[in-house]
Amino acid sequence: MKSSMQTADHPTKREQILDAAVKVFSTRGYRATLVDEIAQEAGVAKGTLYLYFGSKEDMYLQAFRENVEKLHELTVERMQQAASTWDKIKAFVAVRLEFGEKHREFLRLYVSEFAGSFTQEGEWPKYLKGLLGREADLLRDLFRRGIEAREVRAVPLDQLVSLLHYMVAGFMASRVTNIRITDVDLNADLIVDVLRKGLGPPKK
Repeated sequence: MKSSMQTADHPTKREQILDAAVKVFSTRGYRATLVDEIAQEAGVAKGTLYLYFGSKEDMYLQAFRENVEKLHELTVERMQQAASTWDKIKAFVAVRLEFGEKHREFLRLYVSEFAGSFTQEGEWPKYLKGLLGREADLLRDLFRRGIEAREVRAVPLDQLVSLLHYMVAGFMASRVTNIRITDVDLNADLIVDVLRKGLGPPKK
């Protein structure tokens, strides 16, 4: 398998291929997708794909990982720019909804992969569970600080993390099925408003 380091000097063509791969994989599914279809979608010769990736699996894994890492970086960056706990929570929610709206094909892969990750064994499910663990750690630290600052009601951290995770996941999954409740900003505001009313500090 060719190392991705070999393609570091060709980011534009490589990204073009990865974008095409995500589009085809999200439509056809991994097993049904042919390398020829990815090449056609990318507008390159089939042989060109193998200058950048060692196999169909290599394309799939790298496309998924790079999008996930991009999402994580955007999330951390936006949360760091926010001031209060609730602003950071909104940043977490908004980045995910915005990313899913902008990258609809990847969103389909994201939702389908995580849907089956807990019933499988192997390195890939382990990687996916690790991603969820990293996200949970980020939220756990956020809620802990919010509780200490008395911005958030003292509720077990894992319950808070699960609540926010599944609320956001539900909205993201709705986009896969083309259910559009409102726009991204209103969805983010709605999630934060519901959480804040239920989890904000008790009124004196």
